Amino acid sequence: MGFAFLSGVGSAFMHETMRGLDRGDEYTAVMGKVSSVGFFVPAIMAAIVPFSVGISYKIPFIIMFGLDVVGLIMALSLVRPRVDPEHAAKVSGTKFPEVIRQGLALRFFRIATFSGVVSALIFAVDGFRGPYQLLLGVPVIWFGIFFGTGRALASLLLAYSGKIRHLIGNVYSFQRVQILVYGALLLMLGLISNPWIVVVVFVLDNALKYGFSQVDTGYQLDVIRNHKFKATLLSAGNQIQNVISMCAVGMMGISIERFGFQNSFLIFAFVFLAIQIPLHLYTYRNRLIVS
Repeated sequence: MGFAFLSGVGSAFMHETMRGLDRGDEYTAVMGKVSSVGFFVPAIMAAIVPFSVGISYKIPFIIMFGLDVVGLIMALSLVRPRVDPEHAAKVSGTKFPEVIRQGLALRFFRIATFSGVVSALIFAVDGFRGPYQLLLGVPVIWFGIFFGTGRALASLLLAYSGKIRHLIGNVYSFQRVQILVYGALLLMLGLISNPWIVVVVFVLDNALKYGFSQVDTGYQLDVIRNHKFKATLLSAGNQIQNVISMCAVGMMGISIERFGFQNSFLIFAFVFLAIQIPLHLYTYRNRLIVS
């Protein structure tokens, strides 16, 4: 059930909640700060778990249980969004194909597909981080430290999501930033085999993937705006990402088996650029102008 809320329901719920509080325009900034706390705690946990289990394997579970209790209390304290009964009846009576047609009319799925490809390819590469670092001779004991560092950086980026979004501008500028940054990181993995440079690249990859998440969601909500089917549209966009991720991970595994890690990363870097540059140009040239 927890993963179901990652499909877009949680983002739509929080957006409606903030609209109910007359703070809808602050979604990216507020949710970035909230998510920052959520990422900082796992970062600390990831760093201390390898050492705390030496005292007792129960310690991490006890800490996580306490955090779950805090999370439950916070969830129960959420404000219930105001929903007009007629509006709810209209939403429940609309079929899914009609929602998809409205998403196409909004040109939302072009933006969602771009984000899905970014997340899927980065996820596919990140999934083989551990085996590749082992192959390069990186000590296993440090894996938790590296993971925690990435999450800590993600937490920092999330805390400044509002300012990052203001600095970047619109969704098309955000797409260009993603192409440049992730393209460079993937190329570095494909061209450089120094273990500590590889570690830094994976840490940055981990940090940026999650650190930009609320900025990305904020831009998608800008396209959807106050559409009554925002949860379904966000969920459909997430399913696009899941399908692409499934294919990308399988292709990465086959590629590593045939060509090795470094060559596969280089191949995926070129695939990433070959897909995202034309897709960005297409979405930009055919953007929906909203007054």
